[in-house]
Amino acid sequence: MPNETERILIVIDKALLDRVDRLAGSQDRGEFITDAVAKKVAQERLLQVALKAAGALADVDVPDWETPESTVEWVGALRRESDEGMLRDWERARTETLPSGQETTKDHDPARRPPGAKPPD
Repeated sequence: MPNETERILIVIDKALLDRVDRLAGSQDRGEFITDAVAKKVAQERLLQVALKAAGALADVDVPDWETPESTVEWVGALRRESDEGMLRDWERARTETLPSGQETTKDHDPARRPPGAKPPD
């Protein structure tokens, strides 16, 4: 079922409307403004949810979240751990041996080759 639309009358600053018209290009002015309003509504809803959730963990004892600095270090450690794990996985996949004894690489293994890429000669 298609979305219902409603025609409205709005008052908008002429200079702003000129910028909208320049940005919209071949796109319909109404579609451009509708998209902008939809993005603003989504942003405001997200802000409301964030404000509602703010402080939800204030009374929860979470190790390494005692101060903003310790939280930053905790997040950094998680990221480093994740990066190291990805590097280990990449290295293991890169040097994996096929049953034929051939080592796999991104270029030689069809499963690791980007879609549409041709095998090397």
